[in-house]
Amino acid sequence: MEVKEERSSSTSTSTSTSTLASATTSSTAIASLGSKTGKSPRRITDDDSLKGRFGWAQIMTHDLPYLFRSDSKYVCYKMLEIRICAKLFAGYYKQLVSCANVKYAQVTQAEAGLLNDINSNHCNFQFGKEKYSTEDILLKLNDAGQLCAFLHACYLRIENIKEYDISNRCGFIRINKESVVPYVVLGGQKCVPLFYFEGEISYLKKFTLRAEGWDFAYLKFCCKIQGIRNDLILGSYCPVVSITHLTNHFPPDTVFEEYWPGRSAGDKFKQKSDAPVSLNSLYNMAVNAITVPEANVHHYKSPPRKRLAVLPKFIKVAKEPIAAGNPPSSSSTLVAVSHEYSSSSYSVYKMQYVMVHDKIVICINMKPNDINDRWVPVVDLSTDFFFGIPVSVCEQVIDVLGIDIYKANTAQMRILKTTGRYSTNEVLSMVKIDKIMQFLPQLTYMIKNIIYKSQSIKSKQ
Repeated sequence: MEVKEERSSSTSTSTSTSTLASATTSSTAIASLGSKTGKSPRRITDDDSLKGRFGWAQIMTHDLPYLFRSDSKYVCYKMLEIRICAKLFAGYYKQLVSCANVKYAQVTQAEAGLLNDINSNHCNFQFGKEKYSTEDILLKLNDAGQLCAFLHACYLRIENIKEYDISNRCGFIRINKESVVPYVVLGGQKCVPLFYFEGEISYLKKFTLRAEGWDFAYLKFCCKIQGIRNDLILGSYCPVVSITHLTNHFPPDTVFEEYWPGRSAGDKFKQKSDAPVSLNSLYNMAVNAITVPEANVHHYKSPPRKRLAVLPKFIKVAKEPIAAGNPPSSSSTLVAVSHEYSSSSYSVYKMQYVMVHDKIVICINMKPNDINDRWVPVVDLSTDFFFGIPVSVCEQVIDVLGIDIYKANTAQMRILKTTGRYSTNEVLSMVKIDKIMQFLPQLTYMIKNIIYKSQSIKSKQ
């Protein structure tokens, strides 16, 4: 898929046309959308935006404006979402985007002004009537093309449009018509996640490769179809091993075959379109906008474990997706934390105060005796960062991004209630503070959109 630059515009500047490389070939490792590298921020060069200089590119036959930063070209994510994602991949793209890892850049004041000028004076508000601001985010033009190529490929495969085949990027291997393992293609080899196998597999480590960048995105896509736990596919890469190194360690009569779960697999990505919407209710507005399908949600009564099938005298392979539990009763993933059954269970959890964007939040460790494993109540995030949006809606937004939500156990609640902030009968849902700090810009952006849509509906009444 090509990203075509058509023209560049300003009051006094123009540039020649050119064509970028194909958006489907890169496998560069890139940081998560909404993440930070930890390095000192570079000085942003937005002089071109101050001069009103911008260009036009074509992605999937749709025209999008791009901004200049020195020699780099950036598109606004919200414009990409409005023009392409929401139109072509409606119902799927929010979940699919959570598989991709893309660097973002925050919009500057000059860039926000130029985006508003483009939208109003050049596009007749085709990109929405909401003002663009420094809360919006940019991504590189080439990354935008690769993201759309990824969404397009996954969408066609989910919908089984003309039996669309992406086996050159990812898929599933079925072993003896029982165990199903996802794979990603690296260097022409089908590679499977190492976490799928147990037993005497130390010999495999010397053959281990890294699935990263867009390769990892395609692997995540398959893992999410199968319902694999998010904690197994976190990070910027996944250790994988070529299937050719595994076949010799299975019984000689083992059958390996290409497999795809079928059309129902897409239900895990598709948002509900028939959820009831109350025009006076922010909660229902948010549910209609971001509800995650029940098939992709799991509630655990105890910490999840892998369920493994034993191949005698050989290695073990996951026979079912690494997920378990009862059907959900709500739309967000809520995992119960096991208790420490000992006389010292009260002291294995420590409450801490953490500074996040000039605000102090209360945290507690989820893992016993690990003070670096800090988790924050979702209700506090709603109050301090997300404009008082209902906790249940906040949980849905967090879940859409693939961030795990846990229930505090009795010992943790006993400590948290000493602050006097929480009701005596309340059981708090918790999220890891590191994840919130990583995805805070994206969470804020999504929640502001929900609030804006709700206010727009109210204003029309």
